[in-house]
Amino acid sequence: MANISKQQIKIIHTLKPRIAGLSERDAYLAFLSNAVGRMVQSCTDLNRDEATKVTQSMLQMAEQVPGNRSRVSGIRKPKSAKMATLAGKARGTHIRPAVPTVVTQEQLNLVQRAAELRGWDQGTLNAFIQRQTKHERILTKWDFERIFWALKRMNDHDGIYRRDAVAN
Repeated sequence: MANISKQQIKIIHTLKPRIAGLSERDAYLAFLSNAVGRMVQSCTDLNRDEATKVTQSMLQMAEQVPGNRSRVSGIRKPKSAKMATLAGKARGTHIRPAVPTVVTQEQLNLVQRAAELRGWDQGTLNAFIQRQTKHERILTKWDFERIFWALKRMNDHDGIYRRDAVAN
């Protein structure tokens, strides 16, 4: 595989400040490792395909920020959507945070333990994550909360949720 290009490095470093939680090196490297599925010591360790995955993940996260949408992808929200965002959503729905926060390793471990209680293997968990978040991995705290609380509700419903095995 070909090494990451200078252009891809530039794109990653341009997107990095637009995502909350990536300013510290450890969090940034954890994000890179999570996005590509292996340990990474620097973005220069990535190959071109992995860099594309990271860039797509960062673009998804950056577009979750209402003000970043037009700057990142050139797409502007219609005026009514902006007003809906300012006014909030209907009762009972969740509003995404203004700045996405990168998921931590502890949060990923909680999801893994909740899935293990259900007897799910990694493939089943990955398919569930794909259905719930529309991307391959849990990237943000928003994704974590969506997946974890869905698993917790399923485990509670089936009577297999144990508070000592998975903490809040």
